[in-house]
Formats: sequence, C-alpha cells, structure tokens
Amino acid sequence: MSQILITILAEIERMELKTIENRLQSGFHNFRANNGKVGHMAGFRKSEEEMKDSYSEEIKMLKKGYSYEHINQINKTNKNTLTKLRKLFIN
Repeated sequence: MSQILITILAEIERMELKTIENRLQSGFHNFRANNGKVGHMAGFRKSEEEMKDSYSEEIKMLKKGYSYEHINQINKTNKNTLTKLRKLFIN
C-alpha cells in the first residue's frame, strides 16, 4: 500500500516539475517575442583601459608573482578577473 502511495506522489512531483519547466520556457519565449533582451546589459564589460585603471594594484601584484589566492585575500578580487588581467597585461 505504501509503495503505491510513494509511486503516485513521485509521479505527481514529476508532473509538477514538468509544468514549472513549461511555464518558464513559455515566459522566456514570450519575453523574447516582445523584443526583450536577454544577457548582459550594454556596457557591462570594462574596456582594457578601464580594467588597467581599476585593477592597477592587482596587476602589480601579479607581475611580482603573488598567487591568485593571496591577491584575493588582500583585495577580494575574483580569480576569473585575475586570470583575465594576467592574459591581458602580463603575458
């Protein structure tokens, strides 16, 4: 008896998840159809010059050989940002 109840509840959960997924997809398609823009806002990314100004201390530390973890502890700069700085200004 309890096995049947568990099976029924699992099936209801699966159907509910499918309904939620369909609603999300429908809303997304409706948003795009009404000229909604998806993704980062214009001007989201900084230019190389802006990055050089904003992260000058981090660039100096990278040139001196500090690790990403050490720079993150001091300046709270994300590892991905440090990787991008190294590719742009160090190599």
